[in-house]
Amino acid sequence: MKRSELLWSAVGILAALAAAAGGVWLYAVDPNVVTFHVNILLLAPLLMLVLKGLSRVLPYRLQWALAIVLAPLGGAAYLQWPNEQWWADGVLLAAPLVALAIDRDERVRERDGDPPSFSSVADGPWGPP
Repeated sequence: MKRSELLWSAVGILAALAAAAGGVWLYAVDPNVVTFHVNILLLAPLLMLVLKGLSRVLPYRLQWALAIVLAPLGGAAYLQWPNEQWWADGVLLAAPLVALAIDRDERVRERDGDPPSFSSVADGPWGPP
């Protein structure tokens, strides 16, 4: 990796960390619908960086096992501690499972030679078979 690429990677990681911290702080200070959505948008870059980093070092089956365990924990945590912060951030625990499911769909389509779907739900029940 070149020095400039390394520098921009560090800047991107620091920016994602700062955005995530700002989103969590904003929602913790004033929990409402708008700050909930801003919080999710500000957490998304860090979440994507973490998931991408983990996907490079963890075996594929372990990724699935951890994602399946993590997915229901957000809802369980909210049931145990029903507050605004778990309501906002608990839904993000399902993101690894969703990302793996999308990745699997892309791998299967690539293996079978099918065109990318981008969303199989977009056509509804009246789309092509």
